[in-house]
Amino acid sequence: MLSTQIKGTWREHQPLYGGGATAVPDVSLNDLRRDARIARLKAAADEAGDRLCKAYFIGGDAGAIKIGFSVSPSSRLRAIQANSPIPVRILATASGGDAREAYYHARFAASRLHGEWFVRAPEILAEIDRLNDTPQDVTEIAVGGKLWRAA
Repeated sequence: MLSTQIKGTWREHQPLYGGGATAVPDVSLNDLRRDARIARLKAAADEAGDRLCKAYFIGGDAGAIKIGFSVSPSSRLRAIQANSPIPVRILATASGGDAREAYYHARFAASRLHGEWFVRAPEILAEIDRLNDTPQDVTEIAVGGKLWRAA
């Protein structure tokens, strides 16, 4: 009888069952699994530290952003630009290659449009800003939408 009278989650009604108020957030098992997977992918990307292969963010001034990886993001940019109806440029790069790309795909999964293309979400733009403000190995530098590689 009690279960039909009470609506909502157990945490909302915990005082009715003899427990006190709780500060534990009401999260699902899927949320916990997703967060653990994202943390594992980030650790793998940080450990990989692949300096030759880069994760990249490519997009225009508006619209979707592509998150991928390549040994030569500038070559990848040319291939994407050839098939794009709008001008695109490299927005940011990060070391870590495919491991870093997998981390970003998991982290921004809620903003995925299709495949490697993502909505221009605030959290993605914040990561792009963070990458552009963080000194990285200066083997490549983006200038005017072109990526220049050090000799």
